[in-house]
Amino acid sequence: MTIERKGMRQTKKEVREAFTTILRTHEDLEEINEITYGRKADLGKVRAPVIWILPTSHTPELVSGHTEQHDFSYEFLILVKSNKPEEGFEKAEDLALTVYDALMEDRTLDGTVHDVRPSGIDPAYSGGAENPQLYWSAVEFVFRLQRRAKRT
Repeated sequence: MTIERKGMRQTKKEVREAFTTILRTHEDLEEINEITYGRKADLGKVRAPVIWILPTSHTPELVSGHTEQHDFSYEFLILVKSNKPEEGFEKAEDLALTVYDALMEDRTLDGTVHDVRPSGIDPAYSGGAENPQLYWSAVEFVFRLQRRAKRT
């Protein structure tokens, strides 16, 4: 794989599009109603099950000269609704692990990144007293790539 010379905005956009396409088209995730990106979502309007993608901060590492290594990190939170707690917990965890499997099938996202690295799996949790019918589970991944600063 070659080292990219694209701008950071374009690079990150391509990574996001690559994993979102996998999640939207994977046959084992057909029951997902929505894929939401970002820090805010109106839980009252969510059409569960939903994949909520939360980017986390990262610190670029200078590898040599003008070459940077980036580990873009994202948490993939799966939200489901159920009137039965056992079913809700199980469904949330099953879908989270299906997201895990889908993103691990091609650890370069069809050549978009150098490596897809799993970095966490959260078991299923309940929404608590505020949202007793809401259950969630999550997986976290780091998408690693190297790039050279774009020269103008």
